[in-house]
Amino acid sequence: MTEYDIQEITFKIERKYFTSLSDSDLNFITKAVHFYYENTKMQFIDNKIIETHLYTFELKKNKTLEIIKAHIPRSSGYKKIHIPSKFNKYRITSIGVGAFRHCDVSEIFIPDTITEIKAAAFEYSNIIRIKLPNKLKSINASTFFCCDKLVSIKIPEGVTAIGNEAFKDCDILKKLILPLSLKKIGSKAFSHCSNFEKFVIPDGVNYIGFDAFEYCHNLKTLILPEGLTELNDIFGYPPHISEITIPDSVKKIKWLPYSIIIKCHKKSYAHKYAKRRFRKYELI
Repeated sequence: MTEYDIQEITFKIERKYFTSLSDSDLNFITKAVHFYYENTKMQFIDNKIIETHLYTFELKKNKTLEIIKAHIPRSSGYKKIHIPSKFNKYRITSIGVGAFRHCDVSEIFIPDTITEIKAAAFEYSNIIRIKLPNKLKSINASTFFCCDKLVSIKIPEGVTAIGNEAFKDCDILKKLILPLSLKKIGSKAFSHCSNFEKFVIPDGVNYIGFDAFEYCHNLKTLILPEGLTELNDIFGYPPHISEITIPDSVKKIKWLPYSIIIKCHKKSYAHKYAKRRFRKYELI
């Protein structure tokens, strides 16, 4: 399939003008033109709200747009969408709370003009893959809650926090790339992510919230980052984890399950904890 920029397509589609194109390419262009035409029909509801076929925008005080609702039901036929970087003369810089909730679209590409994605933006949607913008600073609470078809995602460098329940119930999520800029993982952030087997948290993360990995039934190995100083009860009950690697920087442990093998350095706090609490351990 040839890639086309839909914003450059303004001509009428007829087979006699495009004899060199395959039927699939012609069909793609036809849909792209229809997408562009429908998405550029606009109506001002008031001084702040702009309605189009695919999106409802709010015009902010700084003359940028926030997507507050995407209109992509199952009947729309759109399986892959590229969110535009601007609409008419206005730059699109944010995605609002619950804006893509329940949207039936498989792939979403978000432009770098967008710097904020608010809470629950994609919850209950059918996305399989998503390309996040490079200027994002955080993954807010419940952003991908119950996206039970999401299989892979790369969180860009610059993101410092993953909010509470951000990926909860993403039960087939298998590939997750975390940035080195990450500092905080919220409570229940990966709860019920049943497809993880090994999880490596990058150095620099200094907080992991309660029950961050609860009900991760297939998670066997967790490697904690250097820089973490306190280990909360991150597994919930019943725990399924087999082994955990704890760095020397950890100076406080709330609780670890009896079945777990603690991997640690000799004379570290984790080593002393394991001996004092009669946990299995291996020195590394």
